[in-house]
Amino acid sequence: MSDPDAPSNGTPPENTSSSPEHPWREAWHDMAPHIDLGWRLASAVTAPPLLGWGIDHALATAPWGLLAGAIVGLVGAVYILVTLYHSSLPPTGQ
Repeated sequence: MSDPDAPSNGTPPENTSSSPEHPWREAWHDMAPHIDLGWRLASAVTAPPLLGWGIDHALATAPWGLLAGAIVGLVGAVYILVTLYHSSLPPTGQ
């Protein structure tokens, strides 16, 4: 009985067991820095305003904690982007 997965043109099937890595491993490896950047930016922008909102709720100081948290979050996101930009520049050789 013939193998249904075998190619019909007479060439032997490729040996997939000789490849030690899963085909998605390289793709995930390439995507990892971008996924990490997304999580860092999302947490930098959302965590401080949520903390400020919690402080406002506990101390009845609305909206100052939320506004301060939003400013801290935006400054944190800009800091992350600036450090990413500077790390992507080639070394100056000094």
